[in-house]
Amino acid sequence: MDAEKTEQSFRIDRGKYEEVFSLLVKKVNSKDPERCYFNNNTFSLFPFAWGCDCPGSHDYPEGEHNEECAHKKPNFLYKPTGYELNWYKYPLRGAEENKKTQIYEFMDMINHCIQSLN
Repeated sequence: MDAEKTEQSFRIDRGKYEEVFSLLVKKVNSKDPERCYFNNNTFSLFPFAWGCDCPGSHDYPEGEHNEECAHKKPNFLYKPTGYELNWYKYPLRGAEENKKTQIYEFMDMINHCIQSLN
């Protein structure tokens, strides 16, 4: 029998992380950073999911969502480590990470993501 996967999340300090994260978001979509969609081999970036058409999902957010639904995707995924960030409505608002990081580690990830755009 497979062990049940438990997910742990950690609140981030928006004040510390926002300036660094905004550098990446502006590189990807400077016109509308709140609706950023991006995916490459290094990272993916998706906006907050405001709704979907999945069957049974009207009990948001506890409804059933298919695997491709935006509700199943992290808002930010750093692929080399599996690091994820999720937020409420706007980038980094009420954000939680799946792995506890220090600001210097986060800065290294964001720098790597920016380099991957070139």
